[in-house]
Amino acid sequence: MTRAEIGADMDMAQQSVHRLLGRLKDDGLVLFGRATAGRRGQPSPSVHLNARFACSLGISVNTNRVGVSCSDFAGGYKTRFFDIDGDPVDDVLDRIETCFTELLEDMSFSRNDVLGIGFAIAGYVIADWRYSPPHTLSHWAKVEIAPLVSRRFGLPCWSENSSNAATLGEALYGAGQHHDSMVYVDMSYGLGAGIYS
Repeated sequence: MTRAEIGADMDMAQQSVHRLLGRLKDDGLVLFGRATAGRRGQPSPSVHLNARFACSLGISVNTNRVGVSCSDFAGGYKTRFFDIDGDPVDDVLDRIETCFTELLEDMSFSRNDVLGIGFAIAGYVIADWRYSPPHTLSHWAKVEIAPLVSRRFGLPCWSENSSNAATLGEALYGAGQHHDSMVYVDMSYGLGAGIYS
């Protein structure tokens, strides 16, 4: 978007938009591109998220498969997958560690560039960071996921039910780009759903 379009969408004075975007640029979060002529006045620069500012890591644990991702600050990403079959939690985390190392190298990031980890697991929340997953993942029910993952990798971690996480992903990168509201239905080992409005 151009700086002028951001100001119009946010219903803010241009001076405030200039000041705030200037701070974000100084901190490295955004980059300014070529100026484009607006309706009136000086050409307005385009504003882009700085993909190289930082990255985040993601984990999705399903009944028979684990997905691992690395996303740059502008939404570019790479993924890895591996199968599981009742594997112990520590073994799965060891394999995730290997995937993290490979993904960070593939995307030319270091561990210091990682803002945090998102963790999704099939099942519903039963207490704080504990989930009630399907039977094949029952050994995960005793785990306080976010604290465990945070300690294991030395990074902040946020955990979420996989249907809710998938709904957010679809809203950002899938059908939600074309709709203001949507319902996501997950039919795998059980039935889950999320609503984005």
